[in-house]
Amino acid sequence: MGKGENYIFSLKGNQGNLLDDVKRYFEKAPLEKIKYCSNYDKGHAKVEVRKCSVSQDSK
Repeated sequence: MGKGENYIFSLKGNQGNLLDDVKRYFEKAPLEKIKYCSNYDKGHAKVEVRKCSVSQDSK
């Protein structure tokens, strides 16, 4: 990945070890390295919550 490029990866439950590794990273990463965002959407008699956690640390 070159400088100035941005990527977003989405992981689902069927990603096995990769999903577990990413979850552990976000659980242990220093708070100053993580940015959080939530979005709430109400429709069709339900509320959907979308959460996004972002890190610029690519190690």
